[in-house]
Amino acid sequence: MFQKLNPRASLRVTEKYRYRHCEERKRDGNPEKMKQVCITIILTFFSYCLYAQEIVLPVPSGPYCVGTKSFEINDPTRPEKNTWWGARKFMVQAYYPIVNTGSKNTPYMPETLEDGKIENITLYAHAELNAPIATKGPYPVIIMQPGLGGVRQAHTILCEDLASHGYVVFSLDHPYVASFVRFKDGSIITPHLFTMWRVNNNRDYRYAWFETAVQTSCQDIDLFLEKKLPQLNKSAFQSQLDLSKVGLMGHSFGGNVSLREGFKNPTIKAIIDVDSKLTERITLPENLRNKSVLFIRSNEYQDDVGDRLKYVLNAHIISFDVKHSAFEDVAYLAPTVPDQGNQSLLAKAWHFLAHKGPFIDHVGTGLGHYKKEEWFKIYTKTVKEFWDNHLLHINLR
Repeated sequence: MFQKLNPRASLRVTEKYRYRHCEERKRDGNPEKMKQVCITIILTFFSYCLYAQEIVLPVPSGPYCVGTKSFEINDPTRPEKNTWWGARKFMVQAYYPIVNTGSKNTPYMPETLEDGKIENITLYAHAELNAPIATKGPYPVIIMQPGLGGVRQAHTILCEDLASHGYVVFSLDHPYVASFVRFKDGSIITPHLFTMWRVNNNRDYRYAWFETAVQTSCQDIDLFLEKKLPQLNKSAFQSQLDLSKVGLMGHSFGGNVSLREGFKNPTIKAIIDVDSKLTERITLPENLRNKSVLFIRSNEYQDDVGDRLKYVLNAHIISFDVKHSAFEDVAYLAPTVPDQGNQSLLAKAWHFLAHKGPFIDHVGTGLGHYKKEEWFKIYTKTVKEFWDNHLLHINLR
């Protein structure tokens, strides 16, 4: 029933095991082996230290220091179309000149990120939170529109730089367009996952959704300019805003919003469109009021645009050999900050469901032959010079 063991074979197996076990013990006690293990541990530790680092955004180039504060805007007359309940509300981030308070770097994206952190990387900007405005105005006003999925602080480098030169910039978060909006009470709105899936996979639905989102964003701007901004000028900015000089600019989707709103709203005196998407179904509105408009273009999406921009009244066009998202802060932060765009579909879904913060995607952040410091100097200078010539020094008589 049972196989009879061969004592000699059993002895050979036992001796073989002893020999291998002794050799492994000798090898584990080898000084060279221990040295390699120590080096591996040290390199792993230093790699973690390098990864757990701090990044400081470029210092604004103007003579003023910069302050920032946020405002929650509510519109009780307008129901929120993306839910079954509640009225429309959105967030606004202001960047403005302040006197030098001697403050140091401040956490990036206040009230949006937790202590300026993305995973274990701490990011710093330069605007002092809730500092009083410098009473040397009045200052021209610029309304900033982020791109699809962008948040109101996605263009902090540009907004801080403009504020350091004497502009007051208001950047808007449009819920369900922005990837992440945190309100004053701590509540958070992110896009609906099913809506995002349909936008990505159904062309007709995508264009219909795009049109509705543009209209809703324009309504947000109308409310802010007509009712909220005059109130904030008195209550929060000591009447230092020049409401006769208002410019509107936006990137990508925000560029489409800026063209639509800017050409029709008489309050807005000049417009910058940074690389908006133009197709056979996303058309250029007419510039019937002959407003100055600057088109800043990347080397992407230009086949659909063709030569249409040349026929816009009072248009200025400048192109750069960079990718579509090179105009956002993420182009400066990549590749140090983790690329969430490379995550699995399940990880992306969890990012939104768990309300982990804005979605950081490295797609389209290529800067061509530019170094990142050089590029952002060129870009911010280009924007400032247009506003200087077509907003700051315009004659309104």
